[in-house]
Amino acid sequence: MNSLTDLREVVDVVIGVDTHVHTHSAAVIDSANGGVLGEITVEATA
Repeated sequence: MNSLTDLREVVDVVIGVDTHVHTHSAAVIDSANGGVLGEITVEATA
């Protein structure tokens, strides 16, 4: 039988990245309460 581990028991923060043609965005989320600790969006250039 498989069991799922609650992410809050393993890590303090989660980093998410969303890439697009013109911009890239990243956010840091507090895994204990889901609060956004920081976020940034930058231009995607060559």
